[in-house]
Amino acid sequence: MKKLLLCFGLLIAVHTCTAVNIDSLLDVWRDHRQPDSIRLVALYDAAYELIYIDRDTALYFAELQYDFALKSGYPVYAANARYIQGVNYYYAGLYTEALEHYQLSLNLFEELEKEASIASCLNNMGAIFTLWGDYLVAVSFYTRSLKIAEQLKDSLAAYNALKNIGDINRRQKDYTKAMEYNQLCLQSAIQRGDKNGEASCLSTIGLIHYEQGDLEKALAYQLKSLEIFRQQGPKSSEAYVLRNMGPIYQEQGQDAKVVEVYRQSLELFKEISDVRGIIDVDIAMSRFYLERGKYAQAITYSRRGLDMAREIGLVVEIKDAALVLFESYQKAGNYKQALDMHLLYRTMEDSMASEAAAREVMRQEFTYKYEKKATADSIRALEKEKVMQAELAAEKALSQQQRQQTYFLYTGLGLTLLFCGFIVNRMMVIRKQKALISLEKERSDELLRNILPDETAEELKKYGSAKARHFDMVSVIFTDFKGFTHIAEKLSPTELVAEIDYCYKAFDKIVEKFGLEKIKTIGDAYMCASGLPKQSEECWNDAVRAAIAIRNFMKQYKAQREAEGRLAFEVRIGVHSGPVVAGIVGAKKFAYDIWGDTVNTAARMESSGAVGKVNISGSTYDLVEGKFKCEYRGKIPVKNKGEIDMYFAEESGKLVDLS
Repeated sequence: MKKLLLCFGLLIAVHTCTAVNIDSLLDVWRDHRQPDSIRLVALYDAAYELIYIDRDTALYFAELQYDFALKSGYPVYAANARYIQGVNYYYAGLYTEALEHYQLSLNLFEELEKEASIASCLNNMGAIFTLWGDYLVAVSFYTRSLKIAEQLKDSLAAYNALKNIGDINRRQKDYTKAMEYNQLCLQSAIQRGDKNGEASCLSTIGLIHYEQGDLEKALAYQLKSLEIFRQQGPKSSEAYVLRNMGPIYQEQGQDAKVVEVYRQSLELFKEISDVRGIIDVDIAMSRFYLERGKYAQAITYSRRGLDMAREIGLVVEIKDAALVLFESYQKAGNYKQALDMHLLYRTMEDSMASEAAAREVMRQEFTYKYEKKATADSIRALEKEKVMQAELAAEKALSQQQRQQTYFLYTGLGLTLLFCGFIVNRMMVIRKQKALISLEKERSDELLRNILPDETAEELKKYGSAKARHFDMVSVIFTDFKGFTHIAEKLSPTELVAEIDYCYKAFDKIVEKFGLEKIKTIGDAYMCASGLPKQSEECWNDAVRAAIAIRNFMKQYKAQREAEGRLAFEVRIGVHSGPVVAGIVGAKKFAYDIWGDTVNTAARMESSGAVGKVNISGSTYDLVEGKFKCEYRGKIPVKNKGEIDMYFAEESGKLVDLS
């Protein structure tokens, strides 16, 4: 099935804001006779309304609100300002910035114990992780939001959380649960008289019918949804529904309607500056033209979508656009461009495997930066407050100096004590903030070390970059599960991910035990290496020991699974030794990787091996000869490599106990 957009109702406002005149709100804000709280509400409403009209101005007003709220002693409006900035960045497609501001808003709301607002932040943070494909994290945010909503008996917040959980079920193709969640949400919206919520549910139910192949019902639900959104707004939701109608018309063979609904959707997304929506429609149109054999149009739209996706770092969209371009260039006979796009597609697939950890590093970095700013802000605010108090006390003392000399003396003493108190208070604040900053920095450093070797991580922190290095001799290990596709078809997505995760965590422990460096996982393949960034006399032997330990673990796990009457993976393992180049890939979502013919040959060792065996090359055998029981297999022909000496390596002893 073709990819469709997310369901609606993803974002929740801190409070409901009806359509208002922005100029009148700004008049209230400028009226200094009004109470500060009334002025802040007016500024908040103006910033919220401007999200769909002028995002730069909305960001400016939100920042103005944040500063004024702190100065006037209304922290809840400071939290609201950060929330509005998060919404703004989300609609601009800047998801890391949106996540940063939601996190800052969440921190403030938690300090203030504003449960309803906490639920809104959690829901919106879950939406970002949903878009990033990190469903486990997204569900954890939605579940926390739902629990709060149920405690508060907030039907709207519960509606949003349930609907977004249902959307994840749809994305994972659990259509029964997805339909149950959306039917519950539909009834909730109707009971509350929420027409937008009702239209959102109708559209999502249409998506479920579409993905199950019922085009007639899918179109009927989308048309009902479109009718409501055209009457009620907002334009973003109308654009989503039009976008989702395109694939339905495409499968019905109504090409003119496909082009028309995509055109209308694209115009609406451009009108409201929804970058992600524009990218998605561009890629959808490119798929349509590719399927119809109109390769020039397919290349035009997918190239535009690719360029925009690169600008804001949308890995999934870059991968999707690169795939369309690869197929379009290939069928148009432009094989060089096709090869470039295929390499980009594979690169994006690889980067998605390590992206979750990199995103967590970014989140810690955001928190670290925020704590530094909070330290400076709190110190400045404290200094200003103490200075104002001192000036006021001095003025009173001066006016009564001649009549009350004794009072002046006590006032001076009071000022001295006040200043001493200020110094002590300031030192306590600085100490507390430094401790918080230090803690977050330690967490950030720990996460960085989980992604990169220690030596490379230190170089990156010190210089902002890390140079690629050549290593004369490294042992590279590849593992791959036998019959992965066959077993995967019999497991649910959740079960499949859990199985792979369990195995890979065990592999990670083995790699750490023997001092190897994990490089990456690519689907059901696991890659690690020994001898970098530091080498030792035992590193080659440790590579083979680790490979045998992984094999032994998989044997144990297979026996356990079969005893329970469950399906079990088996593993092939290959080891090859030779020169490699190692370094960091990427600028934001970086990953440590290695390149060279050694890597390719190691992969061939795995594919040329046998299930339950550790297949090592002749070059590895020369390094570990005499340390293992090695069975010579002869010279085995390898694609593009000729014949290579291969050995099955064994080591006597007990199976590795990882418990």
